[in-house]
Amino acid sequence: MLCVQECEKLKKQLFETNKLLRDYRLGSKLSEASQPKAKVPLFSLEKCIEISKPGGCRIVDVCDLLGMILVSQPSPIELFTGYGVRKINSLDMRPSEFVLIHQKPIRDMAFHCHDGLVLTASLDKTVKITNVLTNSVVQTYTHDSDAWSCAWDLDDPKYFYAGFKTGAVYLHDIRMTDRYVLELPRFGNKTPAVSIQYIKRPSCSSFSKCGPAVGKLSDCAFYNKPNKEDGEYKVVPLPTMGPYTSLSAEQLSGHFLVSSRPSPKQSRVTHTVCELVTDQRGDDLVCNPVQVIRAGRTQLQLTKSKLLPHPDDPSSLLICAGDEDAHGALIWDGSSGYCIDNMKTESAVLDIAHVKVDQKPFLMSLTDRMLRIFSWNN
Repeated sequence: MLCVQECEKLKKQLFETNKLLRDYRLGSKLSEASQPKAKVPLFSLEKCIEISKPGGCRIVDVCDLLGMILVSQPSPIELFTGYGVRKINSLDMRPSEFVLIHQKPIRDMAFHCHDGLVLTASLDKTVKITNVLTNSVVQTYTHDSDAWSCAWDLDDPKYFYAGFKTGAVYLHDIRMTDRYVLELPRFGNKTPAVSIQYIKRPSCSSFSKCGPAVGKLSDCAFYNKPNKEDGEYKVVPLPTMGPYTSLSAEQLSGHFLVSSRPSPKQSRVTHTVCELVTDQRGDDLVCNPVQVIRAGRTQLQLTKSKLLPHPDDPSSLLICAGDEDAHGALIWDGSSGYCIDNMKTESAVLDIAHVKVDQKPFLMSLTDRMLRIFSWNN
């Protein structure tokens, strides 16, 4: 009797095992059939340029007018310590001379929209304007706090904005060399102003919605610029959560990107595309989020993300950002929110920029040592 029971038990176990094996094989075939064919990457690695062997790079910016790329780095010359920028010709992607500008690291940089002037903000408590055609500093603005961010007024580029460790943001006039013109109204906590992006005045709108968007570590807001010189800036809080890392504006569409680190309130790196619209009464501006991207779970460094026009679709945007979990830079489609490419790098991507050479789009990712150039596969 015992032998019969044991035999029945073994038969049952064998039947269940065979069933599991059939299900597994069937599932594997279905899984293989449902796998999409590998997509061709949107961007292909074109060139790697070692900017600084010991590291220390942080910002990359582009001037299409001059065909010039600038990368911030420590001085490579032992006799002349400090920090400056490496010039790269965008036509052949070859580095040229180094221009010494600051005594301490450069936190932000912005090309002037009309000429060879570049604005730099540094931890040496200065904001400087440098002529990259003559490789000379033409103006220095000294402050009581470390400078963390800067941006030109794209509607009236004789003005620029600078943000500081104290959270203060000052409007400067390049015709006034001894001090700032105006301190923008304070908002939120006194945390460093990590990023400033100017939003241009739309040509097709009668309602004024232009001015700087300011991201501090703890707070983020848009400053609506007054129509009159003696008017006051109106603060429009953004419906996003910090701690914030960067802002990026796409001027043709008027959209801008707000990026923030993980926190107890949001477990992932978050990239939010926003737009400015008038309220229902048509009296005031409000900020609407139009796309939210959830990225990796870790971000140890303050990095910069970018909002770019889609090379093949003028009605769409690309969201590009370094992602420490992905070991590179990720690209999302701004309309669908899908991740569509991953550009691998050897270390964390600190900044991203784009340039067109003979109408062909290129994307650049900067780590602390290397600049990688990726070409668009159209």
